Amino acid sequence: MTEIEWTPVRIKSVINDSFRVFAIFVLVVISVITVINAE
Repeated sequence: MTEIEWTPVRIKSVINDSFRVFAIFVLVVISVITVINAE
């Protein structure tokens, strides 16, 4: 990949990937808090 084109579709997919990572992180944090409160 020598040429990287930042088309709206490309940017949209990057935003979706980062959002997916953020959503997973939030779910993990909520799960940890729930486990700590359960104990």
